[in-house]
Amino acid sequence: MKSWPSNSDRLLLLQADERLHVMADPDTGGAGALPKASEHAAMASPGAPQAIDPVAIMRSRRYIGALVLAAIVGIPVSVIAYGFLALVATIQKFLFTALPNQIFSTPAPAWWPVPWLVLSGLLTALTIRYLPGNGGHSPAFGFVAGGGPPIRRELPGIALAALTTLSLGAVLGPEAPLIAIGGGLGALA
Repeated sequence: MKSWPSNSDRLLLLQADERLHVMADPDTGGAGALPKASEHAAMASPGAPQAIDPVAIMRSRRYIGALVLAAIVGIPVSVIAYGFLALVATIQKFLFTALPNQIFSTPAPAWWPVPWLVLSGLLTALTIRYLPGNGGHSPAFGFVAGGGPPIRRELPGIALAALTTLSLGAVLGPEAPLIAIGGGLGALA
């Protein structure tokens, strides 16, 4: 078990960016303690940018308002995302467990996923071809930042392509469709 350092050991010398910095234990508030952001602002030269005080920002009305708005938008979006994932899981359980047990009275045969994968590819291709939004971003290109959230008319195509792909057995994760659906719903709000 480690013992706490003595007061004389509380100061540590660290070298970073070829400068020597002295730091003290924040509990002691002794010599060498890092100054608060407000003290930085007082010490700054008149032409230098002001230091940002994160505590003051978190207590501001604008920040609290942004948190309330995020909750108002985020709660329904998360309920919709949960419902989407629950629907995918229900369809998968029916297609790959319940339906083969009803038809064959045994677990699914090895060929059972093949027709569902073909149907998944066909429905996803039709969705991409004929519905706006191209079914969301292509996972073949990886994560690509930028762009913006999908617009209202693209959301059904993205949701349908994701639903057919995920529930009919294609091995892709739900992250990208959930981000697209959540971003689109958030942009609508």
